[in-house]
Amino acid sequence: MTKIIVTHNGQFHADEVFAYTLLNTIFPDNKLVRTRDANIIEKADIVIDVGFTYNPDKDRFDHHQEDCNETFTDDILISSAGMVYKKYGISYLKTILGVENISEELYLDYYKNLVEEVDAIDNGLKQNNDKFSINTGISRMVARFNSDKVFDNDIQFNKFMEAVKYTEFVSKIIIMELYSKDTMFAEEYKRISLLIDENNDKQYIIVDFDCLNWYKCVNKYYNKKTYKDIINWIIYKDNENWRIRTINYESKKLKDEKYLRDNVNNKDEILFVHKAKFIASASTLETIVEIAELSSD
Repeated sequence: MTKIIVTHNGQFHADEVFAYTLLNTIFPDNKLVRTRDANIIEKADIVIDVGFTYNPDKDRFDHHQEDCNETFTDDILISSAGMVYKKYGISYLKTILGVENISEELYLDYYKNLVEEVDAIDNGLKQNNDKFSINTGISRMVARFNSDKVFDNDIQFNKFMEAVKYTEFVSKIIIMELYSKDTMFAEEYKRISLLIDENNDKQYIIVDFDCLNWYKCVNKYYNKKTYKDIINWIIYKDNENWRIRTINYESKKLKDEKYLRDNVNNKDEILFVHKAKFIASASTLETIVEIAELSSD
């Protein structure tokens, strides 16, 4: 059945353009109506950014109401973009990627990388605000699609659809980039988790494969499991040399350089120990492990 989707006419902004982009992907047989006519709005299946009603359960996404104080992940109020993404985001990502399972990380990362800036700007936050980042500049770009005659409904409808095509393009780039990273992270997390599980009560793990997200992996692991003692260091290859890096700097530091050089078997293999004692480098794995064992005392 064809869904009737309504948003307001006149000048458009990134929030309703983005919201419609999602819905247009999920419900490709929809009919879009741009109006402020209350009778048409009342009969619509989905209403975006207009209508004086905030009720996501009934697909009413007008975030301008006083009782709408909803946020997504923090204290940034959501616009119609965030509202629609909150309800339909998983379905949208599944449709674009053609997969059945969407990870929570991907769902949240997409919001942070694109939707959040739309929500923030539409709710009046300055672009230099440290609560959010401008990753795409999509709000400013969408605004440029408006015609000079914003109340010429035919012209403006076509401009709106041009903005939708632009938003679709940007969105797909972000999704594919994040999905690639998400897939990589899932594999890295599986391997890091196995290393921790098989750690035999040592205070460090040795990662002998390339792992861009080791810190994120360790944080996720310990957010889901509780142990009396957690690992303190990660040991990994850095080109031809080895490094040790502190995971929880506040609770555990490496020994200082003088102590380490006085106590390892081959002090000449120590290449670097940071004065803050959170990272060190050595030419061999054996010496890096010695640094870890000495610092575990």
